[in-house]
Amino acid sequence: LSRLTPPPAGRLPIMIGASGPKIGLRLVATYGHAWNTFGSPEEFAAGNGLLNDWCDSVGRDPNEIERTVLNEVHAWIDRWRDYLEAGVDHLLISVAHPFDLSPVERLLADVRG
Repeated sequence: LSRLTPPPAGRLPIMIGASGPKIGLRLVATYGHAWNTFGSPEEFAAGNGLLNDWCDSVGRDPNEIERTVLNEVHAWIDRWRDYLEAGVDHLLISVAHPFDLSPVERLLADVRG
């Protein structure tokens, strides 16, 4: 951090994108402030459970790690509630060219009720 000019104003959080059950999730449990992955709500829930197990193994409070999932908006627009129930803190939306934002607007309207 001493080489950064200007230095960070606060802590520099580390987000680790991983899904590997033996190495990737262990690294997240040991060093990560946030975990990013992809996949269905069921895949996320399985990885989330493994991450919690790794946190127990390394003596880390699993609540210290933010949970994020990245997907194309079309892949999960109708399943956002399932992700939240599986433990996701943040949904990261990937929108590809030609950057049609109408699914994002539909998602926002659904979330806002």
